[in-house]
Amino acid sequence: MRFFQPLILLAALWAFVPFAGAQSKAGHRAQIQEWREARESGLRVPKGWLTLAGLFWLEKGENTFGSGKDNAIVFPEGGAARIGSFHLQNDSVWVEILPDVPALHNGEPVSRMLLSPGWAVLDLGRFSWVVLQRGDRFGVRLWDAEAPALKEFSHIDRFETDKKWRITAQYNPFEKPRTLIVPNALGMDIEVQSPGMVRFKVGKTTGELLAIEEGADLLFLIFADATTGRETYGGGRYLYASNPGKKGKTMLDFNKAYNPPCVFTPYATCLLPPAGNRLTMAVTAGEKTYGDH
Repeated sequence: MRFFQPLILLAALWAFVPFAGAQSKAGHRAQIQEWREARESGLRVPKGWLTLAGLFWLEKGENTFGSGKDNAIVFPEGGAARIGSFHLQNDSVWVEILPDVPALHNGEPVSRMLLSPGWAVLDLGRFSWVVLQRGDRFGVRLWDAEAPALKEFSHIDRFETDKKWRITAQYNPFEKPRTLIVPNALGMDIEVQSPGMVRFKVGKTTGELLAIEEGADLLFLIFADATTGRETYGGGRYLYASNPGKKGKTMLDFNKAYNPPCVFTPYATCLLPPAGNRLTMAVTAGEKTYGDH
């Protein structure tokens, strides 16, 4: 099953993960504090991870939806009892909205619309939804602007900022990108492309991480370490690094290691660390676990 690259990018776009290589004139501790504040502000944005309220898998044919219990897909209370129907046929998903329901797309009323292929978000009061694809399955991702997780969120616990975890690493590219089989939170095996390996040292301990390709300017790292499942999330953590220069050097700042969205919601479909990205060292930097997902 293949994982489409733009869906990886959503982890950055909707959780607001500032560019890993960006530097301000402030000292390192102040830079990390700025990053943390931006990260938490990003989590509070509309249609962010804290507002996810459902992930509903579609069956072939008609799937009625709304807050009424007789629907195939039951939205939370607070919306119309029957909004309309999703229609899954082959690799396409259409939506039909009932005439008296004021659903909108880009501010315009919707009666019938192709939702997939594509990324068309529909809005109805406090709710918004989009159709996504995972492997050969299609699902409806639902956001609720009044989600309890958003109202309850205050902060993320973290390790103390420590400059020793800001490390110059050596990037070793492969002759050609390698295909990695990476598990996700749904139990699927996903294919991603790895352009190379990042190698670094903390004290006398050496670590190696396979990088995932993400555009021309970023390396994306998914890793587990000796804190995983204890102080930090059992599904690992994410980290971005800038693409290396001509000498193959890049900066890993583990103070910016952050939780995947699955730590905030059961409705995300996060990638988990691939084989080979499980460090024996304890990375006592970055975000600690959150909640109980």
